[in-house]
Amino acid sequence: MGDYQDWSRWKKPLTLNELLEEVENLEDETVIPDEIILFPPENANKCNTDEDSGEKDNVLNNLPGSQLRGNVEVVLNHQDEEINDEIENWDSEDEIHLSLVAQKKLKKFKNFHFTIGVDLQDHFPKWNQVYITKNNFLPAETFKLFFDENLMKDLVGFSNQYALQKNRPGDITTDDMFCFFAILMLSGYCSVSRKKMYWQNSDDTNNKLVSSSISRDRFQHVMSNFHCVDNNNLNKSDRFAKVRPLFLSLNQKFLDHAPTEENHSVDEAMVPYFGRHGCKQFIRGATRLGYIVYFKPYQGSSTNLPEKYKDLGLGATVVL
Repeated sequence: MGDYQDWSRWKKPLTLNELLEEVENLEDETVIPDEIILFPPENANKCNTDEDSGEKDNVLNNLPGSQLRGNVEVVLNHQDEEINDEIENWDSEDEIHLSLVAQKKLKKFKNFHFTIGVDLQDHFPKWNQVYITKNNFLPAETFKLFFDENLMKDLVGFSNQYALQKNRPGDITTDDMFCFFAILMLSGYCSVSRKKMYWQNSDDTNNKLVSSSISRDRFQHVMSNFHCVDNNNLNKSDRFAKVRPLFLSLNQKFLDHAPTEENHSVDEAMVPYFGRHGCKQFIRGATRLGYIVYFKPYQGSSTNLPEKYKDLGLGATVVL
């Protein structure tokens, strides 16, 4: 086996420089090549000639770089004969059948007995549909069921606090905040390239409903200072810390006014967002009516999950 390794060592392609390194590191038991064939060097000497390469006494340190990069061939006459003899003496009876080397393990299947034509019996209590009188709220009144006065006062307070910290007037009112949200919702179905275009005098962009409700500068003042929480008391482990109070308030309102349904679905939705933020999606529970009962923003591995359901994974935790 050692002779075969020596033979494979010398049979691999070598340059003269690599061969010299092999010779310097030879061990006593290593097979010595019988002949070394040195091929002509590559034409890369430029102005170097044979006279520049040193005396003709075979001093290895005087060889030019082109010669060291040249290929060499090692000849092992006696080793080739031994390997050829081994190949000639090989008998087919010495071969081991592949099936004896690696036998395929057959997978054992359990026997199952299926009952055909029988419905599965459930023991769930029968659901009685709850009929609720439809409300006749106006759109603005329905909106205030979720964005009530208490929530708006909190948003106004934190926004004015931030404005004062930036040496700006802290005079945002509750009416300003309601108009601000109304314009944001309107921009969802009546969009323009820039929100300032709602106040332009052009007939194709001006929106009288917007321009008559709040001035452009006032809207910009609310938008630049809008805050849901005190920036000095943020939970650093929560990526949604700046809007967490808004999420908690909305979820509670969603649960308070949710229609009574037997079945609820758990779904995921992607929210189009083009800003600089690592969170791109949120998980929400939506019924057949399109009503959001509860939503939880997804923030990767740092998503806050209940400890008793944490080992079940994200999907099961949301359901339970």
